[in-house]
Amino acid sequence: MNRLAFVFSIAGLVVACLLPRAAAGAPEVRIAICNLSKLYSDCHRSKDKRAELEALRAEAEGQLKEYQQKIEECEKNLPLLEKGSQPYNEKVAEREKLRNEGEAKKRVERDHLERKFADFLKEFYDYAAAGIREVARQQGYTVVLQTSDDDLAKLRRPELLLNRVFTQGVLYADEAIDITDEVMKKLDADYVNAKHKGEAAQPQ
Repeated sequence: MNRLAFVFSIAGLVVACLLPRAAAGAPEVRIAICNLSKLYSDCHRSKDKRAELEALRAEAEGQLKEYQQKIEECEKNLPLLEKGSQPYNEKVAEREKLRNEGEAKKRVERDHLERKFADFLKEFYDYAAAGIREVARQQGYTVVLQTSDDDLAKLRRPELLLNRVFTQGVLYADEAIDITDEVMKKLDADYVNAKHKGEAAQPQ
């Protein structure tokens, strides 16, 4: 979100700089809006990538559950052994080893998923920005501002409501200058075409 806030602030500066030029007879400044959050939620490429990340998360969670089941099995067998005996001590050592391996696995998988998600967000932003730029140029817009959904009813926590209210980039804009749907169509069409080309390039 910091990156989006930065982009919005730059866009605001661009508007401030361009408006005096327009008044002096320079080319007209035409402003559009685009809901980047909607693109992230609904475009096919984002949906597929998030599903892929969720599958990785579920796989890692399953592996961690296996460690937990083995630990529970060790703990279930401990009361059956004589405390202080060699079998007892070996079972305790096995349990501790499993715990350490499980914790290490958890840290590795968490870091891996966080890196994958961060890479995806950067990739998505560049992908969406390119689509926004092309649609805006085709329709003659010189500035595109970030907007978001106005529905605050689903936000229950006060801090989330405050954040949404006071960081709202656009308080009002006519629907006629909203290019979100056009950008969505372009992104989805480009994604489908790229998938088809990739499939066609694979050896049969």
